[in-house]
Amino acid sequence: SNSWGYTSPDVCEQAVIDAIDYYNDEGGIVVFAAGNDDSEACYYPGCYDGVVGVAALDDNGARAYFSNYGGTVDISAPGHPVLSTVIMGEGSVDSNYDSYSGTSMACPHVAGVLALGLSLQTTASRNELLDCAYSTATNIDALNPGYVGKLGAGRIDAFAFLDCLGTRAPTLTPVPSALPTPAPSPIPTTTPAPTVPCVCDQTLVVGVYTDDWPGETTWSLTMDDAAPENCVDGSMTDGPYAANGTLYSKETAVCVGVTYTFHIFDSYGDGICCGENGDGYYYLQLNGVEIKRGGDYGPGDSHDFVVPSTRAPTVVPTATPAPTATLAPTPPTPTCGTLDMGNLRRLADEGQVGTEIRFKLAAGT
Repeated sequence: SNSWGYTSPDVCEQAVIDAIDYYNDEGGIVVFAAGNDDSEACYYPGCYDGVVGVAALDDNGARAYFSNYGGTVDISAPGHPVLSTVIMGEGSVDSNYDSYSGTSMACPHVAGVLALGLSLQTTASRNELLDCAYSTATNIDALNPGYVGKLGAGRIDAFAFLDCLGTRAPTLTPVPSALPTPAPSPIPTTTPAPTVPCVCDQTLVVGVYTDDWPGETTWSLTMDDAAPENCVDGSMTDGPYAANGTLYSKETAVCVGVTYTFHIFDSYGDGICCGENGDGYYYLQLNGVEIKRGGDYGPGDSHDFVVPSTRAPTVVPTATPAPTATLAPTPPTPTCGTLDMGNLRRLADEGQVGTEIRFKLAAGT
């Protein structure tokens, strides 16, 4: 890790170049600060193609105003401002820390991540370490529209870098060929067991509602390496995002009995919820049923799950039977008979019937 450089462009001593080439030939990695001249010119040794040139970013992922940039930059890292140890001699914790800015702060960040990767995967080669660092870096073009392609592979992502190294098989050392041995006696041929079909008919949806800093959020879904070879690999990734307060979603087919791991990362380390960050959140839905939700997770969160052999039943609302109509009673059918006028007059006199009587007489009556 080299936080120094020449103060004029296109200037370098041959002894410095020779030392860098020697260390590279030994399998090492030389990391240099790109320089603090706000320039696209070639400032050695940071612009030499034998080193990892590091540009500086601010806390939001934008290029620091002083950082050099251009095609010679390989990768970027936080460098403005960065809390650093200092020698004050006063003995207290607070007095031994201070904030500094510069590509000199971004450079050891990258060197430290590479060293951490080598400690995890001690057999990883120089090219494997650099391939993982570059391929997993966070894309920051949306945050730096005037510097697209001039800040290297993007912002280094330690979590994704280590995850990349963890999936790689160790480099094998060739073994000397053994002396030929007599051919073994033939053994009976056995019929291989039939391949069990891998059923991948279920759907997983990953949704992310971005907070006020969408460029900090990325996620990945990976299928367990132990899954049968004939399973469809539903692994996917997404982010960083460009718009805040926006719901992004992706879906994939997942396979019965297979384990999947979901990782979500926040490059700043403060999650997507809540308070000053905005009310962001993420969720996982398996066949329409939510199995995980979160947002207040600091630098990252993860969730492992196994796809069940049966789908969750779809709840169908029970229909409420329509009420049975109550029929009005059928009025009695009037019957014809002989009208007793004398009795009717008596009832009228006693007030038991109305005094107005209407009736229809049959013809001839």
